[in-house]
Amino acid sequence: MNKNDVRIKTSKRNFILALLLLLATNILMGLALVSLSKKTLKEQINQRMLDVANTASFQLEGDIVKQLTVQDKDTEEYNNALDTLRSFQENIDLDYIYTINP
Repeated sequence: MNKNDVRIKTSKRNFILALLLLLATNILMGLALVSLSKKTLKEQINQRMLDVANTASFQLEGDIVKQLTVQDKDTEEYNNALDTLRSFQENIDLDYIYTINP
């Protein structure tokens, strides 16, 4: 082997090592960005749902909702609360929205 052959082998080896290093770096950066994007998206969705819930709760009369029972169905108070919740469900494109009484 002469010096040129050794230089070519060394150059090829260095090129392959650099290529592998770049590939590994790209894979790690891609995984980190995907993870960060998922986390940020979940936070945004949770914040949006919290905003919707807070806005809906401010629209409802808490004292009236607290006193509602199954027997109150079709009363004015029940229908007002239901209409408020349905308007949120329709306008914000929610699958469901509800209140909970202890």
